[in-house]
Amino acid sequence: MKYDIFNLTQKRDDSWTAKRVLNHAMDQVKLADEMGFETAWFAEHHLSNYCLIPSPLMACAYLAPVTKNIRLGAAVVVAPLYNPLRLVQEVALVDQLSDGRLSLGLGAGYQDYEFDRFGVKLKDGVEMTVEMLDIIESALTRDSFSYDGKHFKIPQTQIATKPVQEPLPDIWVAGLSGVETLQDRMVASGYCPMHSPAWMPIDVVKRPRAGYDERLRKAGRDPDTARFGVQRFIYVTDDKAEARKAAEHARYSSRLSQSLTNNTYKFDGYYIEEEVCDYEPSIEDCVNNYVIGSVDHAIATLVNDWETVRPSNIICTLQLGGVPEEKVMRTLELLGSEIIPGVEKELAARGAKQPEAIVTRPQLAQAAE
Repeated sequence: MKYDIFNLTQKRDDSWTAKRVLNHAMDQVKLADEMGFETAWFAEHHLSNYCLIPSPLMACAYLAPVTKNIRLGAAVVVAPLYNPLRLVQEVALVDQLSDGRLSLGLGAGYQDYEFDRFGVKLKDGVEMTVEMLDIIESALTRDSFSYDGKHFKIPQTQIATKPVQEPLPDIWVAGLSGVETLQDRMVASGYCPMHSPAWMPIDVVKRPRAGYDERLRKAGRDPDTARFGVQRFIYVTDDKAEARKAAEHARYSSRLSQSLTNNTYKFDGYYIEEEVCDYEPSIEDCVNNYVIGSVDHAIATLVNDWETVRPSNIICTLQLGGVPEEKVMRTLELLGSEIIPGVEKELAARGAKQPEAIVTRPQLAQAAE
């Protein structure tokens, strides 16, 4: 497996300034770069303390000159909130500035709160995202293009800046596992799906993994060598009380996400108020469902993740709901020095197949129609 780092840049209260949150995220990325992590991902959300980065591409551009090898990723660009021509130009620009290290995650969004304030209808999000993918493929791989879709209409246009990566930057897709035509297109194009069990057991990812495997087999591809990303909250400790506290931090983040999903959110200033979700797991189950515990426990849990859903990439989320910086950095250091080597040793002993290196093979037939 490969290992990535995910930054939600969450501000829980006034004890952390925005600058402190952002600086801490940058420190994590720089250390992950030194330790050989594959990709540093940045979330996109708007107008609340749930996430302080409205433009993950801007974060990637900022980090390009201060990192060496780590890929820089948007996880994810909320495609319907963008003008497509502006987005494709910014994607190409960031890929140029990072010397071809951009990974572009695309998603349709899930928060009415954000969409209403951007003047976009959430119900149109999936259709708009599919059209946006058409435009990205066409604009970045052709000398000129036009587009006549339901949501976007573009006259004959040319893009002056093209990405370093050919034919396209590495593309990932999140939150669209139920869109069958898009799933088939992902298989044909080599785009990578992203999933997260959040506060639930890893078993909830089995169903989307099985569906993806079936499509891969129909396309003549080996599921064991296909990429599949799984996001995991990780916290290393031998102390049970500290483990519970870490689970409470992560649960806080999930509670905010659920209130935004369910449109039950309430604000105190720009802070979303934490509210109990009717269907949330107990805090004890949260401890068990997240990757929280000793080094040996983390190794065993990640090996079990591989046996359960065979992820090619573990996307490590270390900072949620105000986890202290020193605890985050300690976990990151232990991931690099003990946990990842321990997992890789165990997987090698079990004969785990590794996915191919990053290869983007765009299927442009749909975009050309």
